[in-house]
Amino acid sequence: MAASATPIISPIMFIQQAQAGIDYAQLAAFLQNSDIHKAELAEILNLDPKTLDNYRKQNKSLDNLRSELFLKLEEVFEVGKEVLGSKETFRSWLHLPAGEFYGKTPWQLLSTVTGVGEVRNQLLRIAYGYAV
Repeated sequence: MAASATPIISPIMFIQQAQAGIDYAQLAAFLQNSDIHKAELAEILNLDPKTLDNYRKQNKSLDNLRSELFLKLEEVFEVGKEVLGSKETFRSWLHLPAGEFYGKTPWQLLSTVTGVGEVRNQLLRIAYGYAV
């Protein structure tokens, strides 16, 4: 696996960023870089897409828990692109059922921090050649 383009932040800095909240500009940058749709991100964050629009209009940030989920999601998308070679390949992989996930797709696990962690672990197993 090549060196990551995304800098690794310390757990304390990660916590501070989650507690400060993620603003719409960071959400918009993620949407553009990941090629996922606003409705898909809203689904993962358990929000209505209109709520995301209101966050933009009202200059609101995500709450702590959604901010943490978003930061983990952002990280797993970077790892996925790196391990699988492109965001297109990673996005396709997200929708393939996996035995490791009891037949669920990785996409179906992304709505919880634990699920995102499991998807990241699976990507790392792929990266380091473990049988999957």
